Amino acid sequence: MKNAKKIVALTIAVLMIAVLLTGCGGGGSSSQAETGYEGTYVSVKVEAFGFDMTGSDAEGFTLTLDKGGKGVMDIEGDSSNIKWKLDGNAITIEAGGDKMTGTVEGDTVYIEDLGGMGMNILFAKEGSEAANPANYVSEDDATYVGVWQSAAVYDVEGNDASAEIAPDAYYMELYADKSAVVYFNGNDMGQQAWSTFGDLGMIDDLNVMWEANEDGSITVSYYEDDYYFDFVCVKYE
Repeated sequence: MKNAKKIVALTIAVLMIAVLLTGCGGGGSSSQAETGYEGTYVSVKVEAFGFDMTGSDAEGFTLTLDKGGKGVMDIEGDSSNIKWKLDGNAITIEAGGDKMTGTVEGDTVYIEDLGGMGMNILFAKEGSEAANPANYVSEDDATYVGVWQSAAVYDVEGNDASAEIAPDAYYMELYADKSAVVYFNGNDMGQQAWSTFGDLGMIDDLNVMWEANEDGSITVSYYEDDYYFDFVCVKYE
């Protein structure tokens, strides 16, 4: 389960590359005048397969709209020339043999049903306030943003494990941009990323998962080959 979100994100990237990088767009559109929407946009939210991905989970897709209806779409380092045009706030983008439609508003471009695969992507102009990933954290994920400190610890059988490790040995701070700071048993675990999958939360590159408890605490499972601990963590505002 720890890697499920990564698998979804990788699947999206592979499908997008297959759809968009077949052939090569090019030339111009019928819209030659500057529109005010020219610039580079980065992905800030991806909706696919029943998941809404934001922060680091949504990164890796870039849309550049140049003057004269030309541009480039880049997917995880693979790029394709595109043609684009506006009709009011509706945008049409052609890449390879595929045509996408969406809407532009302020500093955002929203592409709907990418390649007919049911994927929607929200792009925001690079460097703008709209590109701040904290703007798109879901209501459920927002409940996890903050500082969590463990107050009790149990072993795999549910017994008190405080004789083996201190109850306050686990600490993490989760940010709205899906980055995280984690300390375990006094050790700084380095810059991390976090995500959610259904009712579970996880630190993507550590063996860490958590689930919410009815009293507002969370139970964090942290394991390696030679140990398994469940920490009950309380949130500090």
